[in-house]
Amino acid sequence: MTEISTKFFYYSNRAIEDVSEFSKEELNKESKKIPSVQNLIEEMGEKGFRYVGAPESDSKAYTDIEKKQIFISKNATLNEAILSITYELINAKNQDKFKKVFAEYLHDPYPTQKRAEEYSSKILKIEAEAVFLRSFVALSLGLVDSIKNPIYLDLVKGCEKPSQESINKIHDEMLVNGKVHKGTKRAFDHYVAQYYKFNKSR
Repeated sequence: MTEISTKFFYYSNRAIEDVSEFSKEELNKESKKIPSVQNLIEEMGEKGFRYVGAPESDSKAYTDIEKKQIFISKNATLNEAILSITYELINAKNQDKFKKVFAEYLHDPYPTQKRAEEYSSKILKIEAEAVFLRSFVALSLGLVDSIKNPIYLDLVKGCEKPSQESINKIHDEMLVNGKVHKGTKRAFDHYVAQYYKFNKSR
């Protein structure tokens, strides 16, 4: 199962390796150093998720849970790529949690600020799990300089696996200081705007 699911996970018909800072082979080799990441690759590969190359937007990394596709910027270094794939694998694993929040909040006939903020908080609560594992991997591989917010590292140190307490603390930090779009925008504001964008387009 391992070889098949790993091979499928890294299948892509988008030939970007020749213009990327890293290759799929390097990413695969690096991911095998962390059992929890390799296990996620196998699990999500079995469920149909694929790493398909670089996003067409300016996002550092992105998961399309509907199409089951994971993207990483072609400008990422190998170290950044391994941390991004870790983050996105957790988001992929949490696809049902995301879909539940989408179904609850993205069909409002009369959008409100209260609902927008609730939506943002719930999305960040799910993503706090991804922040935990990304920080854990950074500590394990000595990639702490790749984590822009050292508070995440402090919250993960000494933990062997995520607990509800650690997830809650990371979530609280994300509400205030979480960033998206390569650190250029506050994450909480981004998801508030996303709530309004989706509801107004329906």
